[in-house]
Amino acid sequence: MNRLPLDRHLLFRSSDVDQTRERMARVLCDHRLELVGTRGRLDARMHSCRLRAVSLNYVHYGAEVDVTPGRTESFHVVQAHLAGKGVVRSGKCEVYTEPGLAAVTTPTAPLRMRLSETSRLLVVRFERTAVEAVLSRHLGGPLRHPLEFRPGMNVGEGRPACWRRSAGPTWTARCSPTPAWRRRWRSS
Repeated sequence: MNRLPLDRHLLFRSSDVDQTRERMARVLCDHRLELVGTRGRLDARMHSCRLRAVSLNYVHYGAEVDVTPGRTESFHVVQAHLAGKGVVRSGKCEVYTEPGLAAVTTPTAPLRMRLSETSRLLVVRFERTAVEAVLSRHLGGPLRHPLEFRPGMNVGEGRPACWRRSAGPTWTARCSPTPAWRRRWRSS
């Protein structure tokens, strides 16, 4: 049996667009979620685990979708495809994503995504304040401008490939089986 990333951390499974949007918004942010076309049927699932300033998530919609969070403001996202493909627009930059090519977002730039029905994603949320604090320490002073990223990142080779390969097994091992915040969300 193939195991899913963070398989012990299923947050929800749903075929309802509004419920899916609302449950994902609790972990990520409020956003618009729309099915593309008339023949798609949502079969969404989200597995999630939070480790201090980082949230680790596995997301699958089971249908082609448009997702529009706008500006995330308080966090950065690295979105890596395990399967499927997508188009991510962060500000004026657009990147095509698929296994081996991830998207990295900038909190101050408007964000919009179109994901294929076969998309299976690792979505890592990094709190902006934590990222900026670490960078400020390394630079020896405060940032003069908000940190911005170009959205495309090749995770098929080099150090990003090591990061990507460690995503499932390492993260799953670091997450507690039933964190308190997950128990609260399951009950709602």
